[in-house]
Amino acid sequence: MAPNRPRWLLPLLFLATCRPAFVTLQGPSRAPSRVARRAVGLEFLRETLEAYAAARVADSPFLAEAPEAALHWGHAAAMASVYPQLVFGAFLGWQIRTGKGEESTPLGFSSRALHPLLSIGAFLFFLIGGQGGLVLLTAQKQTILDSPHAVTALLGLSLLLLQALLPIFFPSGSFIVVLMLVHGALGLSLGLSF
Repeated sequence: MAPNRPRWLLPLLFLATCRPAFVTLQGPSRAPSRVARRAVGLEFLRETLEAYAAARVADSPFLAEAPEAALHWGHAAAMASVYPQLVFGAFLGWQIRTGKGEESTPLGFSSRALHPLLSIGAFLFFLIGGQGGLVLLTAQKQTILDSPHAVTALLGLSLLLLQALLPIFFPSGSFIVVLMLVHGALGLSLGLSF
């Protein structure tokens, strides 16, 4: 049995450690300072992810001929399709918490059976979509990992993975759903910034 501790404590502590990335934004580029990036530990990923994205751009003839709008908003359009899945998965999670987990959904599965499938699907789509976002930013000659959108992407993926592996720390996925909604809003803001 897990010790009786407030369910909000671990996510709050985690966000408190990431706070510098959100408060040290500079100028119109909205990019955090090098100190802020180090505070959330993204620098060690930069070289590997930049090399990966550059190789995908070099290998793709589509990116050289794609319309600017497809490069600029392609990631947003593709990822917008995942949010209904995320919200429905959160709804199913609440159904389980309120004791209605065995009730059938319109898809013919119980909430208890469908929730983990949607959660795994959302994680995989976010993971694949993140790679697409890196590649499309690189194709547009933009820097990667320098925005709050990148920080929330890595934070959200990390928390989804942790939630799958360590349910004792995250008995409720509500925090992650809210984080991913903030992530979407930050992505929209990033898209509108250049």
